[in-house]
Amino acid sequence: MPPAEQAYEELTPQLVVMLDMVVEQRTRKEIADWAGVTESAIRDRLLRLEAITESGDQRELARWWLAHKKPWLLWLLAQLKVDPQELVR
Repeated sequence: MPPAEQAYEELTPQLVVMLDMVVEQRTRKEIADWAGVTESAIRDRLLRLEAITESGDQRELARWWLAHKKPWLLWLLAQLKVDPQELVR
C-alpha cells in the first residue's frame, strides 16, 4: 500500500478537522478549545499527525494536507463504494 494510503487509513474525522485548522494557522490553544482537550493533548495529536504524514513540522503538515485533502476524500469515497459522480446529481 502506498504511504499516502497508509496515512489516509489513520485519519479520523477529528484529525481531519485538526488538519484543516493547521492549514488555517490556528494556534494549539484554538485547536484545544475546539476539541475540548488540553494544549498538551493537541501537541501529542499534532506530533502523531506529523509522524503519520512523515512531516517534519506543522508547516510541512499543512503542505501535506493541502496536497492530499482531495485525494484523501476520493480515497474515502472509494472505501465507502461511493461514486463521486453520484454526489453531483
